[in-house]
Amino acid sequence: MIENNNILQQTSELLSDKTDLYRLLVEGVHDYAIFLLSPTGHVQTWNLGAQKIKGYKAEEIIGHHFSEFYPEETRASGFPDLELRLATKHGRFEDEGWRVKKDGSVFGLMLLSPLYLVQKEISCLVSLKSQET
Repeated sequence: MIENNNILQQTSELLSDKTDLYRLLVEGVHDYAIFLLSPTGHVQTWNLGAQKIKGYKAEEIIGHHFSEFYPEETRASGFPDLELRLATKHGRFEDEGWRVKKDGSVFGLMLLSPLYLVQKEISCLVSLKSQET
């Protein structure tokens, strides 16, 4: 029993180390906005690239719906929810459309890719945006 507990402890430490390395990798990227969305489209994480590109600090945007990144007419049409449904259905969604920064300026390209749990239930979606306009 003690040996099993040691194996579990070592496995837990290894996973923790990998999580820390992944976090450092994502946080170190400054030319791309990388953030996770909940299955309902709410921002869950925010890297420094997202802050640089979109203009929001993490504490300003985490918990908000990602539709805030769309022009008003796009939000009114229901397109952000369509993106979530299509990403869920097809395993990926990519669209070249205008997105809005905190300061009101606009830029293009949005990519949504769902991340799955082992049970194939969506745990979150990852969103990537480049700095190019």
